[in-house]
Amino acid sequence: MSPSSITRLDLMLAAPEIFLLAAACIILLIDLILDEDTRWESFVLSLLALAGAAWVTARTGVEVRTVGWHGTYVADPVGNLLKVVAYGVGARERRFARRLAQQIELRLTRVAKRSSAGS
Repeated sequence: MSPSSITRLDLMLAAPEIFLLAAACIILLIDLILDEDTRWESFVLSLLALAGAAWVTARTGVEVRTVGWHGTYVADPVGNLLKVVAYGVGARERRFARRLAQQIELRLTRVAKRSSAGS
């Protein structure tokens, strides 16, 4: 498949995935320059990326089954619904994982203080 054979329909069908991939790459690059105190910014950016992907999915969604990328990509309304649900679940799990990581870090800090005070 040459780049000249990619149509607007192909790009529209894959727009949510393209957006999410680009956002993930940008977030990873930003995360490289953040220090530990500002690491929460990458967390917020990842939630914004998921919300943006849901918005792109809603804006570019199809109403009927549509085939693109020379028959290798199929989009339909149920697939779009599942994408939006997956973005929501991902955002919820991301929030849960962050809270869990903070609790584990707090417990490890307490254990380290106890062990250093006992020595």
